[in-house]
Amino acid sequence: MTKLLQFEVAGHSDVGAVRQANEDSIDWFLSPSKEVALAIVADGMGGHAGGAKASQTAVEVFVATLAPSLAGKKFLSAEMVEQGMFQAGEEAHHAIHDAKLENPDYMKMGTTIVSIWLQENFASLLHVGDSRCYRLRCHSEEVEMVQLTRDDSVVQTMVEEGTLDVAEAEISPYRNMLTQAIGSDGEILLNQTEIEVQAGDLYLLCSDGLYNELSKPMMVKLLKEHGVFNPDLVSKFSLEAASKALVDAAVLAGGHDNTSLILVSANRTRYSR
Repeated sequence: MTKLLQFEVAGHSDVGAVRQANEDSIDWFLSPSKEVALAIVADGMGGHAGGAKASQTAVEVFVATLAPSLAGKKFLSAEMVEQGMFQAGEEAHHAIHDAKLENPDYMKMGTTIVSIWLQENFASLLHVGDSRCYRLRCHSEEVEMVQLTRDDSVVQTMVEEGTLDVAEAEISPYRNMLTQAIGSDGEILLNQTEIEVQAGDLYLLCSDGLYNELSKPMMVKLLKEHGVFNPDLVSKFSLEAASKALVDAAVLAGGHDNTSLILVSANRTRYSR
């Protein structure tokens, strides 16, 4: 018999302590069997109206494009999931670009995007910009937190070229300058990664409002306090509490930007022949 993974999902978004409007958008889907999960976080830019419009459009178009696949009763192949995610990313990109052409007020708008589709023991990850996905995995008493995405940013390029170290990048005035965004002029390079999922894994998708305020050790500490690494305790409700606690901590730490995140936990709960 094969052990199948089931998933729990929860998220939270907050305007923060400084901004006047929330330009982030989040959404997720969990199948009735809990064996397929989709999560997406988008961080808009281009002014209050433009940023909110961009992130909301990206999320709505992305999910709508994948809706027929999500409604299916059978698992898709890894290749079909990857192709579907790619198509959804392109559709979102073109939708925002077209909206810019129709309304001069939206000419500077664009958005980051980070999304993950999970089923069985694999996940397909798609991202553009500097919103991130982390995987948290327990090893005995230690929790390993790994960033699965690469920031499409000026400072990340400088770090890779060796002209800026990581510590300098974290305080650089250019750290929010993106090299790619959904809805930008021209073609977009969609970053895609396929990863293996293990029971007990926790995936954290977030906008930069979270990781710019909270260190990795602080995030792990807060998540531990809410029992999300305990397979006997983790639930939709513990994830909801943990996601709100992380956002509240980021706001308390300064809340200089909108802060949004989604948590997805992978649990082994049933068998299939």
